[in-house]
Amino acid sequence: MGIEIGVHRWTFGRCTTLESSLIARALGFNCMDLGNALDFDPDYIVNHINEESSRFNKIKEETGVRFIDAVPQFEPVFGNNHPDCEIRKNYIKKLKRFFEFAARIGLEGVTLSPGKYWPGESEEDSFKRGIEELHLAMLSSCSYGIKVRVEPHIQSIAWTPGLMLKILKQIDGLTLTLDYSHFAYNCLPYEQIQILNGYASHWHARQARGGKLQCKYETGEIDFTRIVNYLKNRQYNGVICIEYVHSRWMDMDDIDCIGETVILRDHLIDCLDSNGSTKK
Repeated sequence: MGIEIGVHRWTFGRCTTLESSLIARALGFNCMDLGNALDFDPDYIVNHINEESSRFNKIKEETGVRFIDAVPQFEPVFGNNHPDCEIRKNYIKKLKRFFEFAARIGLEGVTLSPGKYWPGESEEDSFKRGIEELHLAMLSSCSYGIKVRVEPHIQSIAWTPGLMLKILKQIDGLTLTLDYSHFAYNCLPYEQIQILNGYASHWHARQARGGKLQCKYETGEIDFTRIVNYLKNRQYNGVICIEYVHSRWMDMDDIDCIGETVILRDHLIDCLDSNGSTKK
């Protein structure tokens, strides 16, 4: 199959999923990741699985865009390792329903946060609870054939490669959606991040640098040539999903998302070989 380049729904934040899919096709992409947006509300989806799965499958048919992965952010955010056990129980119930939706629309995986550190308790307690809830998430996914992925990110219990590795070693079958920007923000070099490479079943890509979770291509510090060479040598058959977003969170509202997507798309294509293993 080779390596496929995709794009994230979040890049087109003010558009509907149908509009986003049409733009994605216009830019040459055949696959897209999903996440909370105008017409993608996980809390609504889990209560209307039949109609929502039909709607998303219709978008796929109309546009030819495949949906690869989704990041469902239920309310309250970080409910997965919330100190309140009732909130956690409700999160798992919703997540199991979301796995059913994911299977119906053909997603390969669902990406979750590892959770966050909660005020008023020790880091150890938040970390341990995050692992326990990821175990439950894995169990909930078993009957649907969906990969459970975790994205280590800033402001989470897995904000360093070492912390993420501790979690991975305790949960068989757990894989990663790996995005180097969350580590580049903290000025970590490739050599420190690469310990996670082998656990990634999905990749996100955008340029970043120390103190900037998202930046223009020419000011970024992530060596995508090195990443792509690793993936080629590993014979990775999956997607690199370009994920530029327009958000006030972490001041990610100061670049041209579509323009930077095109620039990084072209760079990734140049990094990949030309013998047919590259697909958009």
